[in-house]
Amino acid sequence: MPPPPSSPPAPSSASASASASGSASPSALVLSESHIAPLRQDGSTPVFLTALSTACGWIYTAAWSASFYPQVVLNARRKSVSGLSLDFAFLNNFGFLCYAVFNLAFFASPLVREQYRARHGGHDNIVRLNDVAFAVHAFILTCVTVVQTMTYHRAPDQRTSKPIRILIAIFALIVTVSALVCLITGGKTSSGKSVPLEWLDFVQILSSIKLCITFIKYLPQMLLNYRRKSTLGWSIE
Repeated sequence: MPPPPSSPPAPSSASASASASGSASPSALVLSESHIAPLRQDGSTPVFLTALSTACGWIYTAAWSASFYPQVVLNARRKSVSGLSLDFAFLNNFGFLCYAVFNLAFFASPLVREQYRARHGGHDNIVRLNDVAFAVHAFILTCVTVVQTMTYHRAPDQRTSKPIRILIAIFALIVTVSALVCLITGGKTSSGKSVPLEWLDFVQILSSIKLCITFIKYLPQMLLNYRRKSTLGWSIE
């Protein structure tokens, strides 16, 4: 009789555990059935991936930053902001003010970063220099656009609407009160002393306002285009 086929070697306890859980061993990354590439045991990221991530971040920053210029150039060439929604312009400016302060705080404030780590298991926020560059640049360009709305020709009925003025005033009041609370109380919880708002909370309030503005800021421009049946004066580049 032919000898019975030899049994395959029993899987190690680590392999069995990985198979049972449906995940690979933490020391290896399965790229295909026939190829396994080891990961770094210390959990660090390979240099080329870090470089790729940084390059993509700056390309993203450059692309989005460039998108602000066509409207500014169009306004300057026409010496007019007719066709541009002033509601959009002012909402956009206030939103990027909040976003710039948010990024600057996470990038440059040791206190905000410390408070973030305390609430997130020691993990750092991932705001990088390109995030700061984009936000600050965007705020500057939206300031230029706002100045253009005040100096260039407008249509006779072109003005900010009352609902948007009220909304911006509410946002500004929230920001002002929150900042004052942090300034008065110190904005930092310490042993035996709690505060109603930490500086991290203030920064997160700014991010929430920016998010709200992002959701609604294009609606006034869409409505204006619809009413005029034209996009003349609104850069679509």
